[in-house]
Amino acid sequence: MPAGESSQMIEATKGINSYYLVSDQSTMSYRTRIRTPSYPHLQQIPSVIRGSMVPDLIAYLASIDFVMADVDR
Repeated sequence: MPAGESSQMIEATKGINSYYLVSDQSTMSYRTRIRTPSYPHLQQIPSVIRGSMVPDLIAYLASIDFVMADVDR
């Protein structure tokens, strides 16, 4: 890989995935960062659901369709 940085955003089924790579001219990247939309989707819950009832929260959680494995990274 040539030395340098690269950043790319790709539209996926649940939102936008972003990829960031840093290379130091070795065979593998020096740093790889993959950001999926599941964690930002969960971060917006308090502001969106404020003032609503519990059944609204359940419906909202079902509608954003997050993946817990992505959030755990």
